[in-house]
Amino acid sequence: MYDQGFTLLHFVWELAIFADETPLNVLSQESRQSYIWLYGTGRDVRNAEDNTPHLVIYDYQDSRSGRCASEFLASYTDYLQVDGYAGYHSTKAQLVGCMAHARRKFEEARRTQPNNKAGKAIWALGLIQKLYRIEKACQGCSPEEIYRRRQSEARPLRGCRKRGGIFFSTISHRADFLFF
Repeated sequence: MYDQGFTLLHFVWELAIFADETPLNVLSQESRQSYIWLYGTGRDVRNAEDNTPHLVIYDYQDSRSGRCASEFLASYTDYLQVDGYAGYHSTKAQLVGCMAHARRKFEEARRTQPNNKAGKAIWALGLIQKLYRIEKACQGCSPEEIYRRRQSEARPLRGCRKRGGIFFSTISHRADFLFF
C-alpha cells in the first residue's frame, strides 16, 4: 500500500526528498502518542525554470518506529534529508543531514561555554554562517548554477575541518551533507 502510493506521487523519480516526524495528540487515543510523518520534495525557493514537483505527503502512524519510514520508503534508494533520528537508518535511502539541525546542536554547545571562551562551537557556527551566505546567494539560481557555486565556494570550506577538527567529523558520522 505505502510503496504504491509513494510511486504514484512521483517521489521515486526525485533524486532527493526530505522527511520529518512530529508527535500528534489524538483525542480518542489519549493514553498513546501518535505521529505524523512528513515526506516532501522540492526546493525552498523556486525560480521560473524549476520544474521540480513540490509535493508533501503526511502519513499518520501510531508510533515513531523506524518501521514507519522503512515501509513508506520501501523502494526509495536516493538521498533522504533528515534530522539525525536513528529511525531513518532502517530505510534503504542514502541519508543526508539537515544543516539547521546541526547548527542547533552547536548553538546549544556554545551556550554552555564560558562567556569569554571562543571554542569549537563558535568556530563551527561561523563556518555554518558562511555556508548559509552561499546558499542565500544561490536563491533563484538554476540547479546548474547552484552546483557550480557550491563546488567553487562551499566545497573549499571542507578543508577547514583540519583546523577545527570537529565540524564535519562530528556531524557527518550519521549522514553526509547533500551540497558537498
